[in-house]
Amino acid sequence: MSNNLIFPNLERRIKRVQVLSRRTLEVGVLENSKGIKNGKVAKLGAAELAAIHARGTIKSGGYIPPRDYQNIAFNENKDEYAKIITNTLREEKPPINMWNRIGAKMVADQKKAIRDIEPRNAQSTIEGKGKDSPLQDKRHLVKKIKYSLTKLINSLD
Repeated sequence: MSNNLIFPNLERRIKRVQVLSRRTLEVGVLENSKGIKNGKVAKLGAAELAAIHARGTIKSGGYIPPRDYQNIAFNENKDEYAKIITNTLREEKPPINMWNRIGAKMVADQKKAIRDIEPRNAQSTIEGKGKDSPLQDKRHLVKKIKYSLTKLINSLD
């Protein structure tokens, strides 16, 4: 029995998987640009701050717990990303559309994870800031979350 009877359009699907693998998608804080804090250029860039928040740190005011919004977002939504890939292969949609859909969704998911992040701020932090909004003081981090799609080699799409 031929593979084509068992797996219709197998050769086309294999070719589409090859096309999909010729791109790389990066999502998160892609630039280490420094913002302005109290009228001065901040000591740390956005990517450095994102890394500190993901791992946590000890600071003069105490301990800042890890708030790894990227992994939270990915783990909560990985099945949806897989469905987008599966549907692209099944429906033979252009691969570039799939990458852009996943990139936009991952950005939105990371921003939502920041809004819902746990643990919340310590009471002393809330009193100093006047609100309980971890990772969102001036929304600089949220504004820096983007996606980038890179072509690795000549692509068919």
